[in-house]
Amino acid sequence: MRAGVLLAAALAAPALALSPRPALRPTSVLSLAAAADAPAAAAAPDGPAFASDGPAFAPSAEDLLQPTDIQLDWYRVVFFALNPAAFLPLPLLACLLRRRVLGPAFACDLAALRLGALWSAPMLALSLLPLERLPGLAAIAEVSRAARVITLWALGCRWRPLSGVAAAALISASAGVCEELAFRGTLQPALQALLAHAGAPAAAAAAAACAAQALVFGALHSYTNSSVYFIATTVAGLAFGAAFAATGNLAVPVVMHFLQDLISFAVCHWDVAKRGSEADQRALLWDESPIARGLRLMVGGVREVADEEPPAPGAAALGA
Repeated sequence: MRAGVLLAAALAAPALALSPRPALRPTSVLSLAAAADAPAAAAAPDGPAFASDGPAFAPSAEDLLQPTDIQLDWYRVVFFALNPAAFLPLPLLACLLRRRVLGPAFACDLAALRLGALWSAPMLALSLLPLERLPGLAAIAEVSRAARVITLWALGCRWRPLSGVAAAALISASAGVCEELAFRGTLQPALQALLAHAGAPAAAAAAAACAAQALVFGALHSYTNSSVYFIATTVAGLAFGAAFAATGNLAVPVVMHFLQDLISFAVCHWDVAKRGSEADQRALLWDESPIARGLRLMVGGVREVADEEPPAPGAAALGA
């Protein structure tokens, strides 16, 4: 996957409290702390006990959770698809206040589809360029890696073109509809109206509102240790907001968002499941980015316990 891919919102930060049915081996959800308390040696009922001078063997997290555990599972797909719905209270509240969240020129027709495809074309073209190879842009590779991490958990480690694309379409449609309703359909017009009421010129209010909602959108998608994913999704939010401001039709950024996510998922699924080795998948599974750690905890059920400090000399004797 090229590093410029902007995978917008397969998971949204406020929606991470949902708990799906894990489709993993039972051992992968065991507490590692409990495993560490296992005795060093076990005695058979009628046989001698074998003592050990070393510490008890405790399986590591990597032993409990393998890439082959992550298969395409529709319970998990639905979990990913429902996460963006955490933003829906915002547009629902706007509707109760009689706000036009769909835009003044809303129309879901072929013209909107064409406009959405045209507006998304520059972003898709940039996403396929190896931008990380340019001087000073090596950090962009984190964007692609985070996208592959999400895709591994969402679509599994095995290449399944038909079911994988169907699952990606469901997740992408949910993200496109829910997030565009919240950020572009509700937040952007509200900020624009607030700035206009404060006396800002119309053009300045529109530009500032577009920039502000994009910053919020990017902040809720800080999936990497550095700020590179925040920057990438902020740029995507600017593009979606500009399309909405220019057309007045929320269907246009919805189409843009859907196409961006769907193509990103499809390319990442090929890259992870078809071209990637098991070692590559393992590296993604145990990546140290915030999104990888969150997915291991909430989808994989693996609680990562920090290493404890070794006991002080003589502590064992004192406790005996």
